[in-house]
Amino acid sequence: MRDPDSPRQRPAGRAGPQFRRCELDGYYESHLKGKNVRIQLVDEDSSTYIPRILRSMGGQPRVLDFGCGRGELKDIDCIEWEGYDIDRGNPVATYHDRSEIKGTYDCIVLKHVAEHMTPEELFETIDWLIEHSRTFIFAFPLHNPLVRFDYWQEYTHQRPIPLQWMAKYLTGKGLRVTAIRAQNSVSRKLRKRLLQKLIGYALSKTFHGEGIIIAEASIEGVSIGEE
Repeated sequence: MRDPDSPRQRPAGRAGPQFRRCELDGYYESHLKGKNVRIQLVDEDSSTYIPRILRSMGGQPRVLDFGCGRGELKDIDCIEWEGYDIDRGNPVATYHDRSEIKGTYDCIVLKHVAEHMTPEELFETIDWLIEHSRTFIFAFPLHNPLVRFDYWQEYTHQRPIPLQWMAKYLTGKGLRVTAIRAQNSVSRKLRKRLLQKLIGYALSKTFHGEGIIIAEASIEGVSIGEE
């Protein structure tokens, strides 16, 4: 977890993200379009979507909140919640060491966790996840083209995660991607978009979009997140 008193700056020596010039309208469509994956452009973010998906699973699913932070998912009704966080000072978490986690879960949620990992850490974590569940929900911020370095305002961010890349990697691990959603914080109205850009540059304010991917081991029947 980040020390709230620590400065928000990019670590020395890290190059900022390089993005080619493009029209803001259609940004996500043009950059995230995949031949085998349907990406849904939505307004709903993970704060309401993930609880809705977990409730749709029926019964009382056992859910691991991986990187639980303040435990935002803890109070969702009709789920059996457990939380994991590497911060040993976090009183909300059930576990602080992965070796303590036994058994399997109906779903494991990683909400704004993957972007804090190096690629090697992410690959190793996904291998571990597959051993402990059949269904996974990943949510992570998307780069905002209005503010060139907005992604690096959180100094623990390692690198942006492209939705299409993440989906293809999970597919390559033998999982079936059942939903990909891109929540776009950039307005399509010209005046509002210009205002967002002015505020972003003047105040260094972040207007993150958000990507959500649901993946699961191949099983018969209707999958959660499919629409």
